[in-house]
Amino acid sequence: MIGVIYLGNDAQTQERLKYIPGRLVKMANNYKDAAIECKSMAMANNIIVFYERGVRNNDITAITYLRKNHSSIYIVLLTEQLSGDDRKAYMQCGINDTIDKNASVTDFNKKINFISERENILFNKENFTHKILEFKIPLWKRIFDIVFSLISIVVLSP
Repeated sequence: MIGVIYLGNDAQTQERLKYIPGRLVKMANNYKDAAIECKSMAMANNIIVFYERGVRNNDITAITYLRKNHSSIYIVLLTEQLSGDDRKAYMQCGINDTIDKNASVTDFNKKINFISERENILFNKENFTHKILEFKIPLWKRIFDIVFSLISIVVLSP
């Protein structure tokens, strides 16, 4: 089961997250409280954090702290619009996804269900690195390329 934490101070968002069906959403006012909540969720191997956007430098510090202290965390940034520089900065510090800060209960529920259905893929960091590093060209293809290249050079040379 995936745990859900809301990190922010918006009362309307807190109210909407209370009505997510079948989920207990923990509330945290600062990133250190959110890190403590992450550790207290012993039954949840993986955690989704809905992070309310604030000042960029403070957000980057908080997101980096959460990433270092909990390995199986999926961070969704609650925001309206992001400029190109902001998008790049937030992605580099560890944001996984975004959602409109005025999203409805249904939108939040859809996002949580989407992540839950893909839990094995999204939270398994080893899958991504192994799939990229393990690709190899088949030996027969490499031999064919070399032989065909040599024949082409001989035939086409003046």
